[in-house]
Amino acid sequence: MLKHLLCLAAIGAIAPVATAVPGNFITGQWETTLTVTLGKLSDTQTLSECMAPEEANQSMEGLAEEFAGGMGCTSEITGTTADTVAFDLSCSPESVFTEGRATMTRVSSTGFTLEGELGADINGQLMPATIKANSGRVGTCES
Repeated sequence: MLKHLLCLAAIGAIAPVATAVPGNFITGQWETTLTVTLGKLSDTQTLSECMAPEEANQSMEGLAEEFAGGMGCTSEITGTTADTVAFDLSCSPESVFTEGRATMTRVSSTGFTLEGELGADINGQLMPATIKANSGRVGTCES
């Protein structure tokens, strides 16, 4: 149950939307494989979603904010390049996560990755957590 809860918290934040300055991604059906690790527990899930034109050109900073918000956190950009954004996370008491940092990298117009290290508060016990995601275009949007 805990693995499922953590993965769902992160999945809401990682839906395959655009990244980069601007993203310049190709619209269509995207698939994201997300792995959340908490201590010795690890869970991997895959989701598929249609990327709309407005998402394909969203900035990396915008995606960092969306990712953080989906986890009940706020983001503070700590560095950017043409293809990468690094950001710190500060999370609300309602979130499973406490704080952390993450990096999103645009691999190509059809793919991006995300890696992050976070703290998690599980019943008052602080534990390290990691999030890794690989997202890529798999075709045209499903109807």
